[in-house]
Amino acid sequence: MRFTYYTLATALAFAVLAYSEQEMRFLRIANAHSDIEHSTELAWKSLWEKLSFSIYSGATESRSKTENLLAAARWRHILAERCAIIFFVATCVFLVLQYVRARRANAYLDAEIASDILAISSVCFIVGLFAPIFSLKAQTVVPLLGEVILKYEAKSILTTITSLFDSGSYFIALLILAFSVLTPLTKLLIALLVLQQRWSNWHEHGLTIIHAIGKWSMADVFVVSVFVAYFAARGDSFSDARIELGLYYFSSYCLLSLVAAHIIGHLSSDAETR
Repeated sequence: MRFTYYTLATALAFAVLAYSEQEMRFLRIANAHSDIEHSTELAWKSLWEKLSFSIYSGATESRSKTENLLAAARWRHILAERCAIIFFVATCVFLVLQYVRARRANAYLDAEIASDILAISSVCFIVGLFAPIFSLKAQTVVPLLGEVILKYEAKSILTTITSLFDSGSYFIALLILAFSVLTPLTKLLIALLVLQQRWSNWHEHGLTIIHAIGKWSMADVFVVSVFVAYFAARGDSFSDARIELGLYYFSSYCLLSLVAAHIIGHLSSDAETR
């Protein structure tokens, strides 16, 4: 069952990344066709098309191209959402079955369940880093031209960090890098090593480190809440901010990592009592 689940989960995770990237690429191109320069060009094409009694069809072709790009983006979005839904449903079913199996074996919190949760959280963490977490479109209405797209961008956590470094916001970039990349990665690696239980000294040191990092266990959750609050505030009549699938995956990592840390703590307590 494990092999089937992890094969399916990995394939779905890569599919979400691929479809999300394709969707954002199509949207960038489509929105670029609606900027001030292209809108002005389209207005002239529309005028010539009317004067030529549709013998010249440049405006119709341009609109058709943009509509095709938007349709392709919508379809990629649907595919990415479906893959994400299947991923989360399959994950829930898998964890429930593992829980039932552990209960029958009289092992309510065993190392295998903790390993599975850590593995799933690792997949969510990777998708959460690379997949877009938000998209932002700013538009306005210009006389004679209609709606004009002023700016469109889609960011993942990694591209957000890169953009902050490029803009000179080094302090904020380092904070996000530390709490949304380095700290989660450290927690995952140490937890996986602790579960191996191959070296008694390292096991004790690893638990100490996990407890120390646990004081910062809500930092990555805080990063998620800041992103949500920020982009919710950006939505108004002149802009459209949308949360993307990457943020859901990163949020899932945050929850799963907390559960895994809790289970590891119980396992260590049980080992000491025995």
